Amino acid sequence: MGISEVRRLGNKIEEYDNFIFCYIGQTPGKHGAGFIINKSLKSNIESFTGLSERVATLNINIGDNKISIIQIYAPTDTASDYEIDTFYKTIETAIESAHKHIILMGDFNAKIGAPKDTENCIMKQYGYGVRNDRGQRLIDFALENKLTIINTCFKKKENRRWTWRSPTGQYKNEIDYILSNQPSLFENIEVINLNYPSDHRPVRATLKLSKQKTNRTKFTNKQKGSKTRRPTLPILFIAILENIIGKLDWRKLGLCIKGAYLNHLRFADDLVLLSETASEMQLMIETLHNSSTKVGLEMNLTKLSLTYGCQTWKFSTIATNKINTCQRGLERSMLKIKKLDKIRHTKIRETTKATNALTYAQKLKWKWAGHIARLTDQRWTSRVTRWTGPPGKRRPGRPLSRWEDDIKRTAGTNWRLVAQDRDKWKSLEEACTQKGSFVLFSSIARNRRSHAPTLSTLTVSNAFRISVRMAVPAAPRGPPAQPIESPLRRRPPRFKSINYLFQNLNSNSC
Repeated sequence: MGISEVRRLGNKIEEYDNFIFCYIGQTPGKHGAGFIINKSLKSNIESFTGLSERVATLNINIGDNKISIIQIYAPTDTASDYEIDTFYKTIETAIESAHKHIILMGDFNAKIGAPKDTENCIMKQYGYGVRNDRGQRLIDFALENKLTIINTCFKKKENRRWTWRSPTGQYKNEIDYILSNQPSLFENIEVINLNYPSDHRPVRATLKLSKQKTNRTKFTNKQKGSKTRRPTLPILFIAILENIIGKLDWRKLGLCIKGAYLNHLRFADDLVLLSETASEMQLMIETLHNSSTKVGLEMNLTKLSLTYGCQTWKFSTIATNKINTCQRGLERSMLKIKKLDKIRHTKIRETTKATNALTYAQKLKWKWAGHIARLTDQRWTSRVTRWTGPPGKRRPGRPLSRWEDDIKRTAGTNWRLVAQDRDKWKSLEEACTQKGSFVLFSSIARNRRSHAPTLSTLTVSNAFRISVRMAVPAAPRGPPAQPIESPLRRRPPRFKSINYLFQNLNSNSC
């Protein structure tokens, strides 16, 4: 706590049972500045310096933060300009020798009022009262030293802003301020009431500082390997698995890519099998299972992660719906909510605060695609991605989606060239996700119908997809509609001409 107008002589540091009192005073019964510090922070105090009877500095270390707190007591309105100039020069001297984090506080005997347009860098919109000459001097000083007036950064009621009142209680002003060059550290500032005889009310600020843990475990750089007490166990496991794979006759199994067969991928204890047919895959699994059982290894065919291997997925409509449905079901199970409760999934997501699994999976795929595009060697990852597939033509009809189709829709057909620029590729990451998907229209195909309506305006949103539906005018009231003819009958259904319908519409509209 900083104290203005201590009214004690000397430059002393007094230690009591629960607190430490530091102050400076030079005039008997007048002026003075000081601090009252909790005794638990005794080891954090670096130094206390009294520059004059109006300016005192306390350097304190809290965690990794070195803070210089400057407590002041400014001259009143009746003081001369010389005293004011000397006072602010003393503060500048204290700032020059201060740490990185500076807090300037105390009784400035100035009214700053509402901010002007050119003062938004040091003041916010929550001012109080009408500015006077001393207030303008304080504003100029804050602009020169890049200090923000924290009192104006938080919205408070009018009766919670004034810090001084006249002896008769007729006048109330805000003349006590807290300034700092690190306004982001402050979470709140408030004027509090205390039952003691004074015409001032204390101003309390709340700061958020990172305090280093005293019982933090010392960091040790562990080498890669097993977390068990047997460091040779991973090496033995890899050697056994290598021996099993080497004895399997898979030379003509798997995917034929430019004359070479790719039938499996493995990393540590993870194994991926590749095949063109289900019967061939079944054969590979059975032979691998039989060979592993002989040496005491067991296959784990399940994974507990929802997005495991999502870098290789094709995000079709069916796949995206399954991911969203699965995650929503898991969240309802976590909160013990049933579908009959009719609670929207958006409110459930606000409660669970879970990451969107679909968005997370699409981001991982986007990062993986950029990594593959920047590869320069001929590893299997790069060769398979550039592989155009087995020879032959695709079946007629709408072709199945490919792995890179959703990437092409965002980055274009030359997405591999775009991925070489990491910054540009990262900027397109949001476009490939579910919430930030957008469509770029390069051309519009002409409608084959001769009387089809034309689009006069095309609106493209970069945040959401917009679907446009054309409203059909309501049919005029008349006799009840005839039953629909069966489409299996050869003769056409009975209906009136389109010209007759438009004539009725025009006559009714008139």
